[in-house]
Amino acid sequence: MALAEQKLTTRIELKLPVSDRESNATRIIEVEPEKAIKDYLSVVPGDSQRFKKAEREMPRPGGEFLGFRIVEELGRGAFGRVFLAHQIELSDRPVALKVSVELAGEVRKLARLQHTNIVPVYSAHRSQSLQALCMPYFGGTTLSDVLSEMSLSISCPTSGKQFVSTLRLKQTIPENGAEAAPMTSNFSKELRKNPDSPTLKLLESMTFVDAVLWIVSRLADGLAHAHERGIVHRDVKPANVLLTADGQPMLLDFNLAEDAAESRAAEKAKVGGTLPYMSPEQIRAFCGQPSELDGRTDIYSLGIVLFQLLARRMPFRLHGGPTREAFKKMLADRAGPAPFVRPHNADISPAVEAIVRKCLAPDVIDRYRSAADLKEDIDRHRADLPLKHTAEPSRRERVEKWLRRHPWVASPATGAAFAAAILLAAVAGGVQLSLAARAHEQDVLRQEALTNYEDFLRRADGVKHATASDPARAAEGVRHGVETLTAIGAFEPGWDEKPAVALLPPVERERLRGEVGELAFILARAASLAGAETDTADRLNRLAGNALSADAKALVAAQRAELEGKRLAADDLSKLVESLKAATADGGRSTYLRASDLAARGEYREALPFAESFASRHPDDFGGWYVKARCHDGLGQYPEAFACYGTCIALRPHFARAYFCRGELALRHGRDLMQSKADLDRAVHLEPESFDYRFTRALTSQAMRANAEALVDLNVLAAAETVPVRVWFIRALVREAIGDVAGAADDRKVGMKSEPSDAPSYLARGLARAESDPAAALGDFEAAERLDPRYAEALVNQAWILGEKLNRPADAIEAVDRLLKFVPDHQNGRAGRAVLLARLGKTDESIAEARKCLKAASDAASTYQAACVFSIVSLKEPKFRDEGVRLVARALRHGFGHDFVLTDADLNPLRDNPGFAEMMNGIKAMATLGK
Repeated sequence: MALAEQKLTTRIELKLPVSDRESNATRIIEVEPEKAIKDYLSVVPGDSQRFKKAEREMPRPGGEFLGFRIVEELGRGAFGRVFLAHQIELSDRPVALKVSVELAGEVRKLARLQHTNIVPVYSAHRSQSLQALCMPYFGGTTLSDVLSEMSLSISCPTSGKQFVSTLRLKQTIPENGAEAAPMTSNFSKELRKNPDSPTLKLLESMTFVDAVLWIVSRLADGLAHAHERGIVHRDVKPANVLLTADGQPMLLDFNLAEDAAESRAAEKAKVGGTLPYMSPEQIRAFCGQPSELDGRTDIYSLGIVLFQLLARRMPFRLHGGPTREAFKKMLADRAGPAPFVRPHNADISPAVEAIVRKCLAPDVIDRYRSAADLKEDIDRHRADLPLKHTAEPSRRERVEKWLRRHPWVASPATGAAFAAAILLAAVAGGVQLSLAARAHEQDVLRQEALTNYEDFLRRADGVKHATASDPARAAEGVRHGVETLTAIGAFEPGWDEKPAVALLPPVERERLRGEVGELAFILARAASLAGAETDTADRLNRLAGNALSADAKALVAAQRAELEGKRLAADDLSKLVESLKAATADGGRSTYLRASDLAARGEYREALPFAESFASRHPDDFGGWYVKARCHDGLGQYPEAFACYGTCIALRPHFARAYFCRGELALRHGRDLMQSKADLDRAVHLEPESFDYRFTRALTSQAMRANAEALVDLNVLAAAETVPVRVWFIRALVREAIGDVAGAADDRKVGMKSEPSDAPSYLARGLARAESDPAAALGDFEAAERLDPRYAEALVNQAWILGEKLNRPADAIEAVDRLLKFVPDHQNGRAGRAVLLARLGKTDESIAEARKCLKAASDAASTYQAACVFSIVSLKEPKFRDEGVRLVARALRHGFGHDFVLTDADLNPLRDNPGFAEMMNGIKAMATLGK
């Protein structure tokens, strides 16, 4: 990622055509960096030594720093550097690591900025006088690269292909002609496969002016998000706008950002920006003159970027010489009206000119009041609507927009009607009123179409990801999904040609088709898992086939064959396999759909490579990271799953289920409970009516021994009109913990008398009476399975009761086999099966199963169960005893087994081992000290 900071650098270089008489040349501005840094240190004198120390401690390529392997330097500025690095503990994923002198507030600022068009932060780290921000590596292409490529052409580009071609060029040619570093080279190879990105297709289909406006609209949206949180960027420029591999623009480098919540004194040190992109008030502030900087400063800078992209030149002269003199000239240039951009590009309309000049108004009062207003005007112009926040300067353009919104007016028949209206003056008034009424009706329909489109995207997004991540609720997800598709008319013949879709702009219409196809594909799988009628799954699959692009046809065909239970001939199967390979080879949307389909079937190990491939090529795509998180979660890979859910949260800060998944993951593994509680707090805040989110928060509070907080949530749930039975059993445990024995008894009594209506409540009742009445508990677990055959916990606990309480290991294995049929990568189930086989004396089979679990999973629970296997079989084959002891030690070291290792009968064969005995003495000592 090219984060080359230019705040206080020696010189600023821009390759631009400066006039018809001048050739393309590099212009240089002297900025006197030594004086600027000296001024900074004079404001904060205590930072002088810290700054020098930080420079000495700065990491170098080839070394390691805070768990990162540094590969190469991507950029540097006055206060830090940005490196391409491997994050060692997370599968060596490529990241951008920004290492800098610790500047107050930056981490807090970035933590508040969660937006699609702002580069997210994975994590923050600190080492002595340095701080490091770990961010996703999205490649190294910025708008500066686009401008450099444009400077090589004689005329302005005519299409958005300019942006796409620059992206491809940067992905294939290392800078300065040098050989790329190994990781950069590998990353480039992946990008060169040129995934089928909807955004790239969108950019290629646009005119150049429209593509520029689309990009600036996205950036304005990101700035609006920051400004709403009291943060002003203050260094908006082409070098700080990244273009991701699939063409999404993202704002970089909030290091200079002003936080309105922080003290003014601390911020004086960072008043700078990049001179050619400064607003008049920012230049005055840089000179030490009193000046208030707010979001309109960023709007001015973004206006300069907009002018530069459209005209291939800066709006104002770039003055050289001493800084003081340059500032005076720059202020003089900016004091008058902004220059016109249309003389430099004939494709620019008066409305676009008006937008640019509104951004570049010398007085802040005359600019757009907010970045949101700027975005709205750009979007209205692109939709052929009149500008709202500045005057539409051309009556002719306004008429042309009106005609494009109402193409029927320009038809020959309508022209004849107008001619007749002119000749027949007596009825002219009536014709005009009729046409006006029809035009108004078309505008209303167009607005309704846009509203329905946005509503569909919002509903489809929630249904798609929630359904895919929770197979136990697949039936509910299918119901909501079918309702969502029906609302847009997707099941009707020719649905995408009807007014509700045809009135959408072409880009939105194409995106809608793809989203409909993806949702239908995911729902078809969910319908089959939920046991829905065959017709439902088939109808959804066929809708997916009609709506998705041609490269996804193989996926749809494979899904259809499976849904219909077809046994394909060898030749047909071979062709289908080859088609699937071709469809998923480039890491495009088909790869995502393949990963999602496999993950929905519980085949996480097979799905993971597809999810990783898609996420690496589309690092800003929420869906790819979400499927990847689910795969790691399903495989028991806690650190990877936790990190991936964190990325999902960064990309979708308002999607409650991502917070829920990370919080529930931490609770399930008994780790990071404070973070789990914070995540579930956020999920409940976003969706306060969700039973699952509030109930899981109560479980987390209980695990943290914050029983009073748990009781608050459980009381809310118990006061609802319908109360799932499990609430009574969990509240009984919480009441018991706080000493309310009578209340706990009352809750258990209510729970036992109530008939559960959902599988988790049968599970809760079964667990409540597992010790006193294991046969009845088994009945509850079996009832839960009947309600939901894919409910993993019901099958796991059946196996537990059968194997541990009723001494029926063969029946327990049958329950596990049913589980693995639906969720083949269920680690706890497979590890438990290995223990059951060992108890049945099937040594070779149990050892093979245990080794398979150890190879596949890194979680401590599976390690502990494998230790039990080696312990049991060591009675017959003592050679496995030492390995069993080592595995127990590993599980304990990772926090699992302390509660029952002292009494677990499966470990009895190891108890005479000296090493094992020493471990047990240590655990006993810790237990004694903890009393």
